[in-house]
Amino acid sequence: MVASALVPGRFYMTIGHFIAILMLFQSKSDNIAISVGTSSGSDFDSANIALSGALAASLAFIGVELIVAISLMILDTWVYSAYWPIFAICSVLPFFVEIVTVVCLFYFKV
Repeated sequence: MVASALVPGRFYMTIGHFIAILMLFQSKSDNIAISVGTSSGSDFDSANIALSGALAASLAFIGVELIVAISLMILDTWVYSAYWPIFAICSVLPFFVEIVTVVCLFYFKV
């Protein structure tokens, strides 16, 4: 029972980690500017290079983790119903959030 829950749990955690890294990529320059105290100069450039390298390595490792998770899913022969929660969280939920955002933008003219 526990072993059958570990692989889907690991998959969810990996997807959450991937989303967090994408958010860091998006706000990278703001985070560096706040921590360094300026948005230009050699300190900013070195911090940018260091953070870019760390984020790129994180993406590479997550790619390997996803390949392993998908391989385990195939080798363990998950039942097809295990895919529906993944689909709901990773596809349907973001779709509805985007629809609500677009509707709010046009309705409230934000």
